[in-house]
Amino acid sequence: TSLRAFELSQQLQNIVEDESLTSTWPNLELIYLPFPIEQILTWMELTGQNPALLIEPVDGFHPSQYSHRLIAKVIWDWLER
Repeated sequence: TSLRAFELSQQLQNIVEDESLTSTWPNLELIYLPFPIEQILTWMELTGQNPALLIEPVDGFHPSQYSHRLIAKVIWDWLER
């Protein structure tokens, strides 16, 4: 469910922010980047695209290949900043 997904995302963010866990690896920096669905939906709305393209038509649940491409673009743009 959406509530469970939110809880798991929150827990992952808590793990990344827990300095007692991250101090174990001094040469590794952990970050939490939330799922960029809002950015993608905003972009699709601005470009006049149908948000249904984001969902895999075979099962009607998972992200489509097109969606994965947009997610990768958002993350890559973030990494370049």
